[in-house]
Amino acid sequence: MTETSEPERVRRRLVNVPGGELEAFVNEFSDPRAPVVCTAHPALAYGHGTIGLIEDLSRGRAVAVNPRGVGGSSPPPSRPFGEALTGMVDDLESVRCHLAIDRWTFWGMSGGAWLAMVYACRYPHSLAGV
Repeated sequence: MTETSEPERVRRRLVNVPGGELEAFVNEFSDPRAPVVCTAHPALAYGHGTIGLIEDLSRGRAVAVNPRGVGGSSPPPSRPFGEALTGMVDDLESVRCHLAIDRWTFWGMSGGAWLAMVYACRYPHSLAGV
């Protein structure tokens, strides 16, 4: 994992996942017991602004992950759309484990809601909510 310092409490991280690397933005929230909210979208890049929005809405810790092929993440492998969503969710689960987060709430709209539903079916034990 590579870290670069960013303004305020947000850090850009590159997280190694099987066969690639994902760009993630994480706020350094002062209370480690605060709830963690993760967000991702299959086609839109998220960054500092997204972290600020999630932090303001949840009053907790925020993680924005750019899937493969989005933002600064590795290119995606070629696969059918349904398998692509499953692969994105598997990558999100790898990020959660890498960041040592027990459970998080997944926030998604539009394509991110698709990810949320696949995540809830595939890794229910990892989610505090959707």
